Amino acid sequence: MKHFLNILFLFIIGFGFAQNQTNFSLVASKNKLLIGEPVQVSLLFQYSADINQSKIGFPVISDSTVLGEAVEIWDIRPPQQRSSEDNIGDVQMYFEQDFTITSFDSGMVEIGPLSALVGDDSIQSNVVSILFLPVAIDTTLDFKDIKALVEDPLTRWERFKMWFGSNWPWVTAIIVAVLATIIIIRIRKRKPEKVVYVPQIPLPITLLEQLESIEQEELWQNNKNKLYYSKLTDIIWKYIEYRYRVATFEKTSKEILSKLKLKAISKDHHILISKLFSLADMVKFAKTLPSPQENEEAIIIVRKTIQETRNDLKKTPKKEQN
Repeated sequence: MKHFLNILFLFIIGFGFAQNQTNFSLVASKNKLLIGEPVQVSLLFQYSADINQSKIGFPVISDSTVLGEAVEIWDIRPPQQRSSEDNIGDVQMYFEQDFTITSFDSGMVEIGPLSALVGDDSIQSNVVSILFLPVAIDTTLDFKDIKALVEDPLTRWERFKMWFGSNWPWVTAIIVAVLATIIIIRIRKRKPEKVVYVPQIPLPITLLEQLESIEQEELWQNNKNKLYYSKLTDIIWKYIEYRYRVATFEKTSKEILSKLKLKAISKDHHILISKLFSLADMVKFAKTLPSPQENEEAIIIVRKTIQETRNDLKKTPKKEQN
C-alpha cells in the first residue's frame, strides 16, 4: 500500500509539472525542393495559460531575423494567438507565425534552433532540415551558338532627326516654358521686398507638445495600445533623426539602435530607447498587452530622452532683410 501511494504521489507531481511545460516547434511544408523554390515554415509556441504573458519573450520573426547565410525570407505573416482546452479542462495558449523562405544554394539548409524566453529561462525550438536540389540539365541536347550581333543601320544624327521630327511641338513648348520662367524670375528679383524671418519652433518643443496631446487622448486606457505605441515610436524616430542624424525611415529597431551606438549618446539613454523599442515591437507584432506601469514608463522614456539630450536651447534672434 505504501509503495502504491508513493507511485501515485510521483504521478501527480509529474502530471502537474507537464501541464506547465512549454512546447516550441518549427514545421516546414516541404523538406525537399529545387533551389529558388519557396517553402513555408510554421512557428508554434505552446504554453500554459497560468504563465504570465509579460514574462514571456515570444519568438517573433521579422525582416531583421537571421535564419542562415543561404536563407532568404520572402514573406512574413503577422503572429496569431489562440487558446484551447485540453482533455482535462486546462487552458493552453498558442502563439503561431508563418513565414516563407527560399535558398539559391544547393544542399541541406538548417533552420533553427530559435529561442524564446519564459521568465529567466531560455527555450529552444527544434531544427528543421530542408534539402534544396539543383536544376537538372539535359545533357542529351546540343549546345546552341550565340546569335550574331545586328548593327543599327542608322547613324545617331539620323535617329535624332527622326525623333525630333515627331516630337518637335513638345520640345518647342518646353523651351518656351523654360525661357518664360527664367524671365519671370529675373523680373521678380529686381523688386526689393522686405522679408522678415521668424525663427521656427524647435522640433524638440513640438515633439514635447505632441506627447502632452497623447497623454490627454488616453489611448492605452481605452485599449488602443498599438496606436499608443505607434505614436510614441514615431516621435522618438523623428527626434533621433533630428538630434543624432540617424535615418529611421523603413528601418528596424535593431538597425536604428546599431547606428545610434556610433553617435554621441550616453549608455543610459541608449538603454532607455532600447527598452522602449522592445516593448513597442512586442505590442505591435506580438500583440502583447503591457501593464499600466509599462505604458506610463514608455511615455516617460520618450519625454526624458528629449529633455535631457536636446541641443536647441539657444535663442535665435529675429532677422530682417531689406
